[in-house]
Amino acid sequence: MRLLHLLVAVATTADAASWLTRWADDADCIDGVRDLEVLCVDDDLVVDEAECTATKPSTTTSCMDTITVIVDATLGNDENNGTEAFPLRTLRECIQRFGFQYSYNKNEPDEQLRQLVCALKGGIYNDEPSTPLDSADHLLVRPFDEELVIFDGTDPYWDVRWARHELLDNVVTASIPFSRRPEVIVGGHNIMCANESSIVDGNHDPKAGYGTARAPCFAWSPDDAWVLGDAAFALDDAVAVYERGETLSSDRNVPWFWVDERKGEVHVDTSKAPSTYPIRIKNETRKDVLSIDDGCHRIHVRDLYFYGTSCCGAGPEYNSLQSTDLRLTRSRFLYAPADGIRLKSTKQTKRGGTPYVKFENNTAEFGEGALYYKGTGARILGNYFAFNSFEQRTAYTLNNMAQRSVVAHNTLLYNGDKAGHYSWARGNIHHHNLVVGQDFLGPQFDAAVFHALTGAQEGLVIEYNWVLGPSLVSFARLDTAQSTQPDEAGRYTTIKHNVHMGLGMTTKGYNHTIEHNTGSRFLQVESWASIDDHNLYTVARYNAHSEVKSRGSTLEYDAIPGYASLNLCGDLVVCNPRNHTAPPELTRQLRPLTDGVQGELINGAWPAVDTSGVGEGEDSFNEAGVIDGDDLLGLFEPHEIGTPTAEAMDFRPKADGKLVWNCGSDCDGDGGTYGYVDQKPSWSDFDDYAGAYRVDDELWVPGCHDCVTGGKYGGGVFPYVPPEFAPSSSPTAMPSTTRPTPKPTPEPSVAPGNPTAAPVISWSPTPRPVRVRQTLAPVALAFSVSGELFFEGLTCEYVEDNEDVFVAAIADLCGVDAAGVSIECAVSDGDAPSRGVRRLQSDGVVVTYEVTVATAADAAAVAAAIVGITTDDVDLALDRAASDAGVDLGAATATAVGAPAWDSPAPTPLPTAWLSSKKNKKTARMVVVISVCVCLGVCCLLAACGGGSYYGCKQ
Repeated sequence: MRLLHLLVAVATTADAASWLTRWADDADCIDGVRDLEVLCVDDDLVVDEAECTATKPSTTTSCMDTITVIVDATLGNDENNGTEAFPLRTLRECIQRFGFQYSYNKNEPDEQLRQLVCALKGGIYNDEPSTPLDSADHLLVRPFDEELVIFDGTDPYWDVRWARHELLDNVVTASIPFSRRPEVIVGGHNIMCANESSIVDGNHDPKAGYGTARAPCFAWSPDDAWVLGDAAFALDDAVAVYERGETLSSDRNVPWFWVDERKGEVHVDTSKAPSTYPIRIKNETRKDVLSIDDGCHRIHVRDLYFYGTSCCGAGPEYNSLQSTDLRLTRSRFLYAPADGIRLKSTKQTKRGGTPYVKFENNTAEFGEGALYYKGTGARILGNYFAFNSFEQRTAYTLNNMAQRSVVAHNTLLYNGDKAGHYSWARGNIHHHNLVVGQDFLGPQFDAAVFHALTGAQEGLVIEYNWVLGPSLVSFARLDTAQSTQPDEAGRYTTIKHNVHMGLGMTTKGYNHTIEHNTGSRFLQVESWASIDDHNLYTVARYNAHSEVKSRGSTLEYDAIPGYASLNLCGDLVVCNPRNHTAPPELTRQLRPLTDGVQGELINGAWPAVDTSGVGEGEDSFNEAGVIDGDDLLGLFEPHEIGTPTAEAMDFRPKADGKLVWNCGSDCDGDGGTYGYVDQKPSWSDFDDYAGAYRVDDELWVPGCHDCVTGGKYGGGVFPYVPPEFAPSSSPTAMPSTTRPTPKPTPEPSVAPGNPTAAPVISWSPTPRPVRVRQTLAPVALAFSVSGELFFEGLTCEYVEDNEDVFVAAIADLCGVDAAGVSIECAVSDGDAPSRGVRRLQSDGVVVTYEVTVATAADAAAVAAAIVGITTDDVDLALDRAASDAGVDLGAATATAVGAPAWDSPAPTPLPTAWLSSKKNKKTARMVVVISVCVCLGVCCLLAACGGGSYYGCKQ
């Protein structure tokens, strides 16, 4: 494997490589010395140290003594001083009282300055309401002495009143206050169902959130860390049983409880349920344990457990105040809320130049959302994601706006997100990842496990991964837009040594290198949209696929374009138009894979339905390369699709099979292609095999091997059983749950990051929460101007993904700072917006904006500016903002500009924590409190006095 060789090859910047230093992982300050990670970096890419000509910096630095504050959720008190004898009670108090604020800006403070360690004693922390860091620096949050620390974002629902089901003798029913089905946890179990409403699919028609015959649901078992029955069940079946009292055959896999989202009820089959089934509900105010905001530097959260809550907030609020070196490691998440896990170093939407983040050795199971990160040179390593995002089917399990990420050794099992990792900017590297069942039981989406936009294909590497179905998205997809011109198309991607069974691969653009892949199907496009010579110089060699096709081919036999030779497929003339460039002694040995590729492997029969069809004929193709798989998956009931894992698979070729050739001296060297950019490739050495593995290769198995133990595949369950409690009443002659005698907390026998067991911990009942009255901060007023811009050629999802572009354009039009602009998007019905709908219709979308300014005079100026703009002005401003951000707006066009309106708002208290920051105090002082009309010469602002649509003149 030549990953380092390849990394050097794709570093194309003209700048010389230079040394980069940062704190090493777990590098605590010991005896005044801290270890450093020292890397040779070129264009945000780690390269061989020989590339750096300057003297290598020291791998250690001096440091000031660490300040360690002890927190104990059980025995602590926030009035204490934070010593081990007198610990605090909450992490919140540790951060707010002791946090260091060194910088207040986007620059890292001196690395030698003190670090605050909030060391948490073992126990349950359930009073952490998304505490903002308020520009804190040099913060480490970890357990004290490797004790088991669990953040619980759920509350017990005490007023459960079970009633006998109207039709079923063994079923009890209770009304519960909730808005989303995944908010409710019953006896530690949770349910998610595929969304039956329309889900946006880029510029394609919206579709329902499932691809099976009926909508699937999943019930998570905390005892197994896997879904009940190892499969889905049909939503209709659960409704039939629990809401209509019907009887079904046993193979339908309906769980012992059901959450009726429509009526707000929970049903429990007491004949199948455990002896107790307490109900807990996620608390929206505790959806994050802490929230990283503006100018937070060197923040590390490690070795913690999160139950119904998450980390680490929405990120910086201001474009100019980035947060640098953010790390979340060796932690485990169960039932994460809708926003999932977030690690954002910037608010900016730009390709490159944003700070570093690291997400390593974490486990995320059955969350409503998965991961969203922002940063340049990010490391997403050794993580485990299982069964996340079914209700939402968000865009990506590893969603991001990042450049030069290394995404390696991750395991993604049966996640509901449409796609895996989003390559939004250039130079991302994906290797040794195991992905099974992406977009599980979902519909065909315009997406892929490894999806690269046009501008993200330069330097993209996809190597040594296993990606297995069933899935109606592609394994890898190199994309272009319909408006993309040849000189704008993506280039220089490397896809090598991957196994993709049950998913196809689609390539567009130019000068890619596609070698030694084993998979179901391969679609190499020649003509599509504005480009009629895609892949003209793409190298495609040594691949083994059951079926290979081209789209828009002009070659004989409809062969694939480019330098394609020494491939194996069902029809050799289709996948080898350049076989004349290879040694005849090799090409003579090629035999078609008439029975597919799996039979040529030691154990390649992946036990899942193959939904990777690429279709026949021009009318059958689509961008994702999948056309018949959706019809195939639609034949199955949800419970008929199992969830196998990949432990027993061996994708190496059989020694006497078609993937292995006899070769003489021509195969003594390495026949691969390296560093291919624009020059015509030539080869003096050749390989004697096709597919991902050589016959005598060691069986490398990708995925997470060292992450926090979790899940059926990883082995081990989440080490937390919430406290039990009794319902307030039970119906006569029905099972009742008695309040248990409080049990002592056992000494944990498991340490995060290296668990040896999965202890079950019981606590006495959680007390009812006590309302805490907060002292209001000083009041500040501001004026706002609002209006609407109408567009066609856009979806609201696209607007929301590129919010910074629209904010910057509106700020430009209004002559204000972007920090004072906010937007919302909705579908237009032709005359007015239809709030809350998120799909593209013929009438386009409407972007509603609000511009907040300090004075009435400023509001008048903004309103006047808006009155004078045209749709052409809007288009020009958007073009400038998109160009600055490196975003392609495609065919987006402004169609109308609504009249502005402005208001003098009621006083709004500024949060105390916000005012405590020096930078925010300065901002607050700039906000003028106005309670009277402001007159400018003969023009008086009528709206401030309650009249006029936005302003007027008065003699």
